[in-house]
Amino acid sequence: MESHPDQEDREFTRRAFINKAGYATLGLGSLGVLLAACGSDAVSTTVATTSTAAARQLQLRTMGIGTTVLDSVLTEFQTKTGIPATGTQTGFGDMVPQWIQGGYRDQWDVMEAQGAQIAPLVAAGTLQPIKVADITHWNDLLEVFRVPGAAGQDGDGHPFTQIYTKAARDSGRLDEVWVVPTVWNGDTIGYRTDLIDEKLTSYGALWDPKYQGKVALFNSSLRAPMEVLATFVTAGEYQTEGTIGNPSKADVDFAIDFLIERKAEGQFRLLWDDFGAAIELLDTGEVSLMNAWEPIVREVAARGKPAVYATVKEGYNMWFHGIVLSAESQNYDAAVEYANFWHEGFAPAVVANQGYITPTPSVAQSALKGADSPIEGVNAWDYWYDGKGRDRGSVNDIASSAAWWWQFPDESEYLNSRWQDFVAS
Repeated sequence: MESHPDQEDREFTRRAFINKAGYATLGLGSLGVLLAACGSDAVSTTVATTSTAAARQLQLRTMGIGTTVLDSVLTEFQTKTGIPATGTQTGFGDMVPQWIQGGYRDQWDVMEAQGAQIAPLVAAGTLQPIKVADITHWNDLLEVFRVPGAAGQDGDGHPFTQIYTKAARDSGRLDEVWVVPTVWNGDTIGYRTDLIDEKLTSYGALWDPKYQGKVALFNSSLRAPMEVLATFVTAGEYQTEGTIGNPSKADVDFAIDFLIERKAEGQFRLLWDDFGAAIELLDTGEVSLMNAWEPIVREVAARGKPAVYATVKEGYNMWFHGIVLSAESQNYDAAVEYANFWHEGFAPAVVANQGYITPTPSVAQSALKGADSPIEGVNAWDYWYDGKGRDRGSVNDIASSAAWWWQFPDESEYLNSRWQDFVAS
């Protein structure tokens, strides 16, 4: 297969990526493992073949974390399309590096990847582009994912640069993509309102001395350092050389040195790196607040504890997952149909209460109105999308309030090294 122009222009190399001090320690690998709550061992699930699909000679082999690679989704996809579907659940920390080194490429058609993983996957030559014209509901995607300059596209990690191929961006045609977005959300901090007697509106609460010893941080170099930068930049007390999501070495030093100082003063109770453990920390009150994922807070609230997911003035730590196509796959048509399926109502309704938002809300609205939410008597559309009973408002409020998007930083090796300094301090 001929190389794609993007592959020739990237600064990344296969060796550089593998040697950037470990994908998992950057928080990209642990993200998948934790959300899936399934460890690193792959778990296979296969749906039986239909005669219609056999006649078409199509198949869909997908790999991803356990929150999107689901029996119910694969079964419905096959029922609707007649395409045999096989899924493997694993963590990004295992999946992505192995794919980059040559594993899996001829065994799986699509990976359900995180947006921050796209650049190194492209650089390693592991992907083939997907034509925009083949995505049925492309024009129904929120503008932040497809329109240059849309609200929420802050910094160089925004979805526009991660999604479209370089050739598509340079030509202005925007006719092909590396990834088709399927789910997204924005992260902030969670806290117990019975343990904290004020409304928290800033990442700065994580460093506030009044909460000394009652704060937990996610063990990822892509969270707390960026939250430090966002806090000080918004307050007008620091100006980044890079961006919040793609910091320079000087920016990294500023953030890590600050974290080390606060750790020495006893600010942080511990670092968390397990989804279930994070729930217990907040549920038991061992910590009062933490930089967390929304599903953690929703689970604590479901257990009867007054837990809130904050809206912060600095803006959200944004992320998205999507469908990428292996360069070795011969099942382009099946992959496209699977991506299209994720934009319709069934899959968005299944994953809604995990805090996963569809990028095509207008298409999925009817199904979401028929699905439950964390609040009894409120449907998934009214809760997750219109913001009824939700701490931080509507989906439009979140989409237009990005502080940074998850990405693979240029100084990732240095960032990880300094994060280890913090962990060891």
